[in-house]
Amino acid sequence: MTESDNALMLRVAREEIKRQAAEIERLQHWQRAVDDACTVSWVPVTDDARETVKALIARECQISLDPLVSSDAQALMDRGKEEAAAEIERLKTRLEVSPEHPYDGIASRDATIKQQEGRIAELQADAARYRYIRTHRIGVKWCELYAGGPALDEAIDATMAAGERAYR
Repeated sequence: MTESDNALMLRVAREEIKRQAAEIERLQHWQRAVDDACTVSWVPVTDDARETVKALIARECQISLDPLVSSDAQALMDRGKEEAAAEIERLKTRLEVSPEHPYDGIASRDATIKQQEGRIAELQADAARYRYIRTHRIGVKWCELYAGGPALDEAIDATMAAGERAYR
């Protein structure tokens, strides 16, 4: 290598050192700014820069949502309370809550459902009895079968009981 080559390499190295020093200064400026913000906000600085910045952002959000600090936060809370009260009133109307009687729509519907379930059980029992008639060809006149009524029910029950005794 010649002396001019050495001088060129030295000049390139010095320029690279200056560029890296400027980059370090720029990064240190950011680090100082984050450190200062963490100190002011009482956020601990960790070795992980991303976690430190996340903690700093979370703290700033917490402060901005504090109704003692932010009138916007207080307005947001007030609006939420108003919306919740309106929703409660809407649901009370939907549930048919009234000071005139102690029942609401849900209690009334529950009572209706219980009655319907009882009737369904009766119909299922009737269906089982009528299936029994068809499969065992009970000697009941078809006109009585279609007419229904207590006489038919008694005949079916008696025949089913006799059949159950015969199967035992």
